[in-house]
Amino acid sequence: MKNFTSLLIIAILFPIWGCQLIEVPATATYSIEKALTNVGTSALPYYAYSEISLKKLNQKMKKAEIPVTIGETYELAYGKLFSTVPPDGDTGQFIDDIKKATTYFQRILAGNDVRSADHYFLTSIPDPEDGNFTLFAAVYRPYIYIKVPDKLNPSKKISLTPSDSKFYVPYKKIVDHEGLDTVYEWFALSTDCYDTQRHQAILLTLAANKVIEKKPSPEYWTAEHKWLAGDYMDVLIAQDRAVCRAVGVESGFTIR
Repeated sequence: MKNFTSLLIIAILFPIWGCQLIEVPATATYSIEKALTNVGTSALPYYAYSEISLKKLNQKMKKAEIPVTIGETYELAYGKLFSTVPPDGDTGQFIDDIKKATTYFQRILAGNDVRSADHYFLTSIPDPEDGNFTLFAAVYRPYIYIKVPDKLNPSKKISLTPSDSKFYVPYKKIVDHEGLDTVYEWFALSTDCYDTQRHQAILLTLAANKVIEKKPSPEYWTAEHKWLAGDYMDVLIAQDRAVCRAVGVESGFTIR
C-alpha cells in the first residue's frame, strides 16, 4: 500500500502547482465560519493555507458549535492534551497509511458516542494516471469480512479483511448484489498538500463532523465512476466551484 502521503493526502491542484503555491488572501480567515458550517472536508485547502493557527481554528470551531473541534481530535485520536500541542501541530504521530488513519478516525467517532464506530472507514482511490490526486470517502460498512468485485476488474471477485489494502476502497455492493457501503463524506484532493500532522488532524476533524451529521452522500458513486474513467479533473473542478461558492470566494481559489 502506498503511504499516507500518497493515498491520504490533500488539496485540489494540478500536479505542476503544488499546494505550497496557493496564495491565501488576508481576508480568508474571516470566512472560516462559512466553511465550517457550509462545507465539509473538501474545503481543507481553505483552512490549511490560511494563516490561522490551530488554537484560533479551535476557537472558531467551538464558536460554530460543531461536534468535533481540532482540539478534541488531538485528545481523542492522538491522546494529547491540546494545551500541550506545539503551534505546528506536530506531536510525532504522522500517519503513513490509510489503515492507521482509519484507526485514528474511529477513535474520534467512538469518543463522540457514534454507534458502531469501528465500522466506519476512511477509503481512498488514487487517480488512474499518475497518482497525483486521490478520491477519499468516509463510509459505514456493516461487515468486516467482505467478498466484492475488484474495483479495477469487476469480473474478478475478491475476499477482503481489514488487513488487506483493497479493503480501504469503497464498495457499493457485495457479490450477491446486497448493498454494502454508505458514504457519508467524500472529497477529491491533491497528493502535494498533505505532508504534516497538522493538516492530517484537520482532515480527520472535518470528516468526523460530516459522519456525525449522518447525511448520506450517494452522489459519491457518480464521482467515482468519472474518477475511474479518467475524468478526475472534472470531479476536482466541480468540487472547487462548490467550495468557492459556499465560502464566498471566486472559483479557482483552491486550484490556482
